[in-house]
Order: sequence, then C-alpha cells, then structure tokens
Amino acid sequence: RVRDSQFFAPVSWLPASSQQSQMAMRGLTLFISDIRNCPNKENERKRIDKEMAKIRKCFKDAIKLSPYQKKKYVWKMLYMFVLGYEIDFGHMEALSLISGVTWAEKQVGYLACALLLNENHEFLRLIINSVKNDLLSQNEDIQCLALAAVANVGGKEFAESLTSDVERLFQSTAARTYVKKKSCLCLLRLYRKYPDFCNPDNIRERLLVLLDDRNLGVVTSTCSLLLGLMAMNTKGWEVAVPKCCKLVSKLAHPNAAREVGQEYVYHHVVCPWLQVKLLRMLQYFPPPEDPDLMRRLCEVLSRIFSDTHTQKDVNKNNALHAVLFECINLAIHIEIDSDLLSQAVTVLGRFILSREANYRYLALDCMQRMSGLPDISEQFKRHQATIIGALKDKDVSIRRRALDLLYGMCDTSNSQEIVQELLNYLTGSDFTIREELVLRVAILAEKFAADPSWYVDVILQLISLAGDHVSDDIWFRVVQIVTNNEDLQKYAAETVFKALQKEPVHETMVKIGGYLLGEFGHHIDEEPESTPMHQFQVLHSKFVTVSLPTKALLLSAYIKFVNLYPDLRIQVSSVFESYSTTIDSELQQRATEYMSLTGVPADVMAAVLDSMPVFPERQSLLLKRMREQQAAQKARAVRDQPDEDDADDEPKTDMVDLDMGAAKGAPAQRGTSNTGASSSAAGGDLLGIDSSPPATSAATTSSFNPLDDLLGGDTVTSSAPPASTVSSGGMDDIFGGGAPAPATKPAGGGGSLMDDLDSDLAGLSMGGGLSTGAAVPGSGMGGLLDMLGGGGGMSSGLGGSGEDPEDPQVASPETVKEMFKNFALRNDGPLYEDGFVQINVHSEFQLSRGFVTLSFNNKLHVPLDNFRTHMQPVPYLRYQLAPMGTTLGARGSLQQGVQMEILEPFLESPSFKLTFTHNGKTINVTFKLPIHISKFMQGVQCSAQEFFAVWKQYQTPPLEFTSVFKCAPRVGLPEAQTVLSAGLNFNVLQGVDPNPSNLVAAGKVACLAAGELFCLVRIESNPAQAAFRLTIRTSSGPATASLKNLLMAQLAAPQA
Repeated sequence: RVRDSQFFAPVSWLPASSQQSQMAMRGLTLFISDIRNCPNKENERKRIDKEMAKIRKCFKDAIKLSPYQKKKYVWKMLYMFVLGYEIDFGHMEALSLISGVTWAEKQVGYLACALLLNENHEFLRLIINSVKNDLLSQNEDIQCLALAAVANVGGKEFAESLTSDVERLFQSTAARTYVKKKSCLCLLRLYRKYPDFCNPDNIRERLLVLLDDRNLGVVTSTCSLLLGLMAMNTKGWEVAVPKCCKLVSKLAHPNAAREVGQEYVYHHVVCPWLQVKLLRMLQYFPPPEDPDLMRRLCEVLSRIFSDTHTQKDVNKNNALHAVLFECINLAIHIEIDSDLLSQAVTVLGRFILSREANYRYLALDCMQRMSGLPDISEQFKRHQATIIGALKDKDVSIRRRALDLLYGMCDTSNSQEIVQELLNYLTGSDFTIREELVLRVAILAEKFAADPSWYVDVILQLISLAGDHVSDDIWFRVVQIVTNNEDLQKYAAETVFKALQKEPVHETMVKIGGYLLGEFGHHIDEEPESTPMHQFQVLHSKFVTVSLPTKALLLSAYIKFVNLYPDLRIQVSSVFESYSTTIDSELQQRATEYMSLTGVPADVMAAVLDSMPVFPERQSLLLKRMREQQAAQKARAVRDQPDEDDADDEPKTDMVDLDMGAAKGAPAQRGTSNTGASSSAAGGDLLGIDSSPPATSAATTSSFNPLDDLLGGDTVTSSAPPASTVSSGGMDDIFGGGAPAPATKPAGGGGSLMDDLDSDLAGLSMGGGLSTGAAVPGSGMGGLLDMLGGGGGMSSGLGGSGEDPEDPQVASPETVKEMFKNFALRNDGPLYEDGFVQINVHSEFQLSRGFVTLSFNNKLHVPLDNFRTHMQPVPYLRYQLAPMGTTLGARGSLQQGVQMEILEPFLESPSFKLTFTHNGKTINVTFKLPIHISKFMQGVQCSAQEFFAVWKQYQTPPLEFTSVFKCAPRVGLPEAQTVLSAGLNFNVLQGVDPNPSNLVAAGKVACLAAGELFCLVRIESNPAQAAFRLTIRTSSGPATASLKNLLMAQLAAPQA
C-alpha cells in the first residue's frame, strides 16, 4: 500500500507554489487517511467505490470544475490506480491538465499520462501539440516534465513529431544542466525505439562538445546516448576515442575524487558508471594509433588491475568490479599487450575461486573469450582443475561457461584429460546442453586424437552414455574416418562388435555397427567369438527393435555378408523373403531386390557389392555445425550488449543465459559477415582442413549443394566422367566401386533400391556436385550417383548465380499469414520469404520451456547491414533472445535462438520484427512467431471417471466452447485424431467415451505463473452428415479460445 508520506511527499526542487498546492489538498489528504484506516480489504473497496462514484459525477460536468478540483480528483484517481484498482474513466479530464497554465496542473497531467496510458493509446495524439509547446517553453521545469513524459510513454507519433524538438534542447548552449541530461536520455529512448526519426549526423558535433562538459552528470548522459548511437553504427564516431581515453585516465587517477567533488564519488569509487560507459565505448573501435595515447590507456588498465582488491563493503566491491571487468573486456579487445593480458588472467584466477556465483560466472566468461589468444594459453592450464570443478557447480550458467572454457583451452597436452572429464560430466549434465556437449566432445576427440583408436573409443562411449543426443553427423564422421584409415578398420569392427553385445544397445550403435560390420567385419571373422554367423546373429537380434531406416541399413549389411560368406545365404534369404511382403515400401523393395541379387553369378555380385572406396578429404560436418552455432550465438560484441539505461526497453527475465557455448568474440569482428570462417580458435577449422573449394579445370562444373555431402563441403566440384567409365549395365555397385549409370537412360525407371539408397548411407557420399554425367531428372538414379560421387544432388534454394531483382519487395500480409498457418501442427519449416530474405524455423518444446531457432538467409548478392531483431514483450511469455551478428553477408545466413517459458495461457502469438538496411534504405519486416499454447501441451492419461470429473468443472463460457460444423474435405475421425495427438500434443483416450464414433482427449500445460492448466476436448462425429460437434473445456478462457481457433482451422469446412 502506498502511503501518503511516500506518494505525496514534497520534492525540494519543485516550485514552492507547487509544494504548497500539493500539501493544501485537504480532501486528498483525508481520502488517503480513510484508505489507510480501513480495517480490511472489503471496507477499502467500499470507500474506493464511493469515491469513484463521486468523481464520475463531478466529471460529467467537468466544465464547471476549477483547476484545483480537477487536480484533486486526478490525484485521487492516480492514488487508486497505484493501489491496484482499475481506472476506466477520467482520462480526458486528466490529460486536459497538460494544457494548463501552472506547473502544478501540468505535473499531475503528465503523471496521469505516464501511468494511465500506453504508447499505442489513441488519446496521445490529442496532447502532442501541448507537449511540443512545453518543450519549447522558457521554463526549464516545464521542459523537464515534457521530456519525462516523452521518454516514459514514447510512441511512434511522439517520436515522429517531437524528436527534432528534443534534439534542439540539448544542442542549446543556454540550457541548464538537468535539461541537457534529460534531453539526452529522452533522445536515447526515442532512438532505440524508432531510429528512423533521428539522424545522428545532425547531433554529432554537439555530442562531442558535451563530452568536455564540466558537469559529470551531463557527460554520463551523453555517454549513454553515444553508446546507443554506436550500437547502430560506429561510422563517424572515431573522433570520440581520444576524448574517451583522456576521461578514463582522469577518472582513474588516484586524486580524481578531489577534482570531481564528493557528489560523484560512490563508496570511494569515482563515477563507476561513467567509467564503465567510457571503457565500453572504446571497445567499438580499434586500439588508438597514437602511441602516447595507447601507452596512457595501458597504464590506466594496468593500475586498475593491480589496485582492485576485494573489500568488505559490498557496494564498493560492486563498483570496483564493474570497472574491473570492463577493463578486462577492453584488454581482450586490444590484444596487443601480453603483459596486460597476463595481469587480467591473474585477476580472473582469483575470481574463479570466489564464493560469489556472480564473480565465478564473470571470470569464467572472460577467460573463455581469452582462451583463443595464443600468448596466454599456458596460464589457463594452472587453473584447469578449478575449471573442471566448476562443471559440478549448482548454477547451470556457470556449468555452461566452464564447458565453453574447457573446449576453448583444450590442446594436445591436455585433450585426453579434458575429454575424459567431459565424458564423466555427461551422465549428470543438464538436459538442455547435453547435445552440444556431445558435439564438442566429438570434435575435440577428432581434433586431438593422437591414436585413431582412442577417437573410436570416445565416440562409442558417447553413444553408450547419451545415444539420444548423438546426431547422425557424428557417426557419419566415424564411418568416414574408419574407411579412410585401413589400420583402424579391424579395431573399429572389433570394438563395435563387443559394444553390440552389451545391453542396452542404442539404435545409433546399431547403425554404426551395421555399417562397420558390413564393410569391415571380415577383418575379425577368424576369431572364434566373432564368426560371420555370430556377427549376423548379433546384428539381427536388434532388427526387431530398431526404426525402419535402420532396418533398411541392416538389410544392406546382410547382402554384404552374403557376398563375403555364401554359407549365410539361407539365413539371410529367409530375412529378405519375410520382408519382401512388408507394408513399408522401402523395406519391401530392398528385400525383393536383394533377394534377387543373391541369385546372380558370384562375379556380378562381387562387382556390385565391392568395398566402399576411400572418402575424399572434406571438411567435417561437425565443425560446420559448430560454426553455425557460433555464428548464431556469436561472441557477445559490445554493440550487442544492452546498456544499463535500456532496462525499460528490454523485457525483464530471470532465465538462465542462452549463450550455449558461443565464444564472446572480440569487437574487432563487428560488422563482418557471419558466413565466413572465423579466425578465432573456437571458430577456426578445428580439423585443419581447408574449406575452400579446389581449383578446377574448364571441364568441371561447380554447384552449391548442401545435401550432396553430409560430411561437409560448401562448394564442391565434379568433373564430367570420361566415356570409358559409362557402363552398359544397370546393376551398379551399391556400396561403391561401380560405374554410374549412363546419362541417356530414359526417364521413369525410378523406385528401385539401386535408385534410392538408404538415407543414412547416402549421407556418406563420396564426392558431390552436379556431374555432367548425372542421371536425367526423373530417372531415379540421383541417390545412387550421389552415393558414388557422381553428383545428382539438389541445388540449394538460395543457390544459383542469377542477378538480384532491381527492386526486391517484402512479402504481402496475406502471404505472411498463409505461411504462419502452416505451423499450427508442425514445428519446422519456412516461416517467411520475400525478395530480401528467407526465414526458416526449428522449434523444440519440453514442459513449460521452448526453444526456437530462426535461420535468416540472404537471397541477395549484397550484404544486409544493421540486421536487428526485436520480439514483442508479452505478459504471458518470459523469453530471451540469443545475440546475433548485425550483418547478414551476401548469400549468407545467420541464426538466432529464442528461449522462452510460458507464464500463463494466451491467445495471440507474439510478434517478431526484423530490421535491416539495403542500399541505404531501412526495411522493416514483421511477422508472428509460430508459438501456440498447444506447443507446450503434454498429453494426460486418465480414466473415464477422472476425465468426466474434471469435465464437469468447466461447463460455462468462456471456459467452454461448443460448435457444430461441417467437416473440411477429406477430414474424418482418423484425421481428427491425428490433429489432436500428433498436431496439438493431446493424449487421445481410448474407452472413455462409450460411443466409438467420438473422440475424447486430455492434456495439460504447465504455466509457471498460472500453474497447471487442464485442457479437455471431445469430438462427436456424424458421418452421414459429414459433420462434427466440437466441445472444448479448459480451466482458462484464453486457452479455450486458442484451442478453438486451432481446431476449427484444421477440422471445419471453410465458410463460403
């Protein structure tokens, strides 16, 4: 409860007449006293209702009210509002006070505007002229009221009409200091929200002058504005660097407190906030070229490093360490003084041992960003044991930073120890980072494998510990490495064979076992415990439990066994025969063709089933994935760090850090395209393989094909095969070694296994590119040719070398809406596409959390600058955007992750805004994120008694929705069941409804703020009339409305 002494205490800097008027409102004082003396909430409500009725009555004839009465009633309304009562009247009367004559009238009018209205309220347009007049007033106090209102309320109309007036205020040499400060901060708020209405070139000269102002409060406000401007574009602000260096040197001087005055000393630290801003501004630019200026800056940093020690005063600690960590960031950015970096590592070594979690996190974060610097890598190893211990920290964000740091500091001398520690940590690691942890272990094991057998052991151990998180890319890479290392083949076959005999066996282990035993099992067939029959039995014992693609891979391994061991023909043929009539067309076709293949002459079979050839050395797809992650969550450059003054602009969240392993890169990389390879240790080529395409002769052709080699490759080449390589037979080598089919083969022969190999094995393509000898489209031989290195891959949707359109346009609202509809029942796919960009979405949801990855692809041959995103703050979701680069390179891509948690039920999906510049023109793209309440749904299993007990609790609108409607074409009860279970994540309950023609489903949503939300659905069908009766009951009105929209869109026939 707000007390009168707090809410209406006179302020010393207000005009005396205003203070007297404020204290003289006896009716207001008595009203507050009555509220405070109410014994309970009910009496308070009665007193509030009585006063509201009185104010409404007075406002009906507002013309007769004196300014004093208006002020008094509006103060009462504001007091009731801050107590939590809704005020739905009197807005016009309150705003009319803004056009009053006295300061006291304007004060209450502006306060009502800030509290009762938001930036989209239509009433704001009515007061723009009054605000403009106040900004131009000769009274500085009235100017400050108007500035505060513009900054707090904002709005596009305010920004468009008043930005020039705000600029004029701080450019005035006659303005008082507090007017300059308020105008700078007001302009910063408008610029961050609506940058199009402010031209930095018009104010650059004046801002540079304000940096020399004697009042440090003005300098602090100016630095806040400069940081906001530099975050958008640093061009033209290089001249501020010498001024910033001199200011830092002045504030860090031991005698600075005597010069600036005690009012700017916070717990014996001189202007810590200003120091932080200045140090952050210096990180936007290269190190100063002036040697004297550079020397002074290094001396300041060195002095801060050596003089900063932990104090008993918590506030002093916070101030000192804020400056210290910003100094470390600047030292990382400078990178040219090894002594300075050594001092920084020494300081950070103290902090990782601190008992304060925040200090440990910041220290690990800074060390991770320094781990790529060669001069200090050895110093990190002194703290290796402490960093490994941080993997067991209670705070998940500290565990993430420790993982990032271990990955960055790993080298040949400590790789085995670090990899083993990461494997030990894997079993109890946080679920959300386990997949990334697996990926990093796989890359480290490959990069630093002194013995290839150790690499195989690590990958198999990964599969055993966290098979669900081992992607196909990892076992594809193992196959490539084993195939290319003949000395490793026997060990790999022996090791995977032993692993297959240890229960439980993950399906990924079965995949890699099927491939390696099919190709290299002959190396161990002489051992009594691994005879050919034993190998076949071990593999086939897993056949029933694996998925269809894995079964297809095993069938390919079995036909390899028949080629090498004719004694297994009977056992294998029985398997082929049993699956030649299976319902799955892929397995049926494979089994049928393989069974036919067992009857061909031995020399033909040997030619067809020859061993796989050696893979060409290509960039690892694991590394490619890691680079994509680091590009999407790139080093948090200084320009992407929100300034502390921007707290009101960004959604507040207490979620953990989203930066999943991205090294916070040096600001020197700002503004560069994210499509190129990074030169840092974390982002470099970890395998030492050049990713650039080899030079080709005129006879070769090249194409960008992301599908034609899953093991890497950006641009691949393939020469046209000589005539001698064209075979007249159609039976090519399935596993390699055969010749490609002739290009003259007529179309229409597709569908056979020879034409479409198993997708897992096809991922291990030998080459890539589009060969001139590729099969004719429609011939069905693309899969086999790709397998054999003959191309036939698809071209990327962004590929080609055509010219850009002269005037690319954004997508129409109808197109955006249509693409958004596609995500009602799915989580992946294209969300937006226009002449500039294509945006793809990948979403994952678990309980109350969701993670959405947005991929932005540039369709033009020129980069898109100032590439920024903004997500609409909504009360029902708590979210955090991962940092992203600000330049989308030509034909390049960027990724951004959005982690969110649902707080309460909702109806509307949040809006997402994308802004970038093309040819000097700002382009704005707005679309909705495909986030529906059903994405957080969890199916619930319950009995009929439990179902109907909950069903009866929600029988009235808005908790219930009922409608009878005609079904959409080709929509029946099976399709409705699929929509409920696979699309909306409900659990369709069997045996609950006595009518078999009806469907009932149950689910729940775990909202963090609103608690568990139960959702029940019943669909009654009338096949004769092709109609449904849909009933939805939930414990929340918005949830019912949201599910109604989703289900009706999928099931109901469109209205004529």
